[in-house]
Amino acid sequence: MRSDLSPGDVMVIDGRRVTTPIRTAYDLGRRPPHWRALGRLDDLVNAADIDLRLLWRYVVEHPGTRGIRQIRELIPHINPLSESPPESWLRLLIVEAELPRPEAQISVLDDNGYEFARMDLGYRRLKIGIEFDGTEFHETAEQRAHDAARDARLKRMGWIILRVTGDRMRDESDELLRDIDKHLRDRGAYR
Repeated sequence: MRSDLSPGDVMVIDGRRVTTPIRTAYDLGRRPPHWRALGRLDDLVNAADIDLRLLWRYVVEHPGTRGIRQIRELIPHINPLSESPPESWLRLLIVEAELPRPEAQISVLDDNGYEFARMDLGYRRLKIGIEFDGTEFHETAEQRAHDAARDARLKRMGWIILRVTGDRMRDESDELLRDIDKHLRDRGAYR
């Protein structure tokens, strides 16, 4: 066992000694790069239902360790509603560009009150939706047709839909952020 683990950092699951969810979050959140750490933290907080106040307390009680500044800076950005690490990375990219913090998992209801769309990120009041299109769920012709029909319905309701791929986030992030900012300005976000 690692020497920096206290007895309170360890629990037993199915006869195996493992670190507690708080200690695991503490370790994952200190590991660079920061954007990847946020994706891991969002997933873990969602899966383990971690109270962020307890995580913050743990971090405060362990000052001076490697990566401590990174996890302190990430805790305010943790969102257990994120459904994939790339959604977390996209949200962080937007926030680090000093654009307004987007809401996660925006539900859109039809006239009968049934959810017909749920957007990864966006600005509900301004009707701007941001979707991360991972190849796993958006590569087939059938899925693309479904997305196009859903987007057309949302547009008829006044929504602007931005679709983002990993390639665009990596290779064209400045252009992507300018597009988001333009739509925010056009919809009066800064007034």
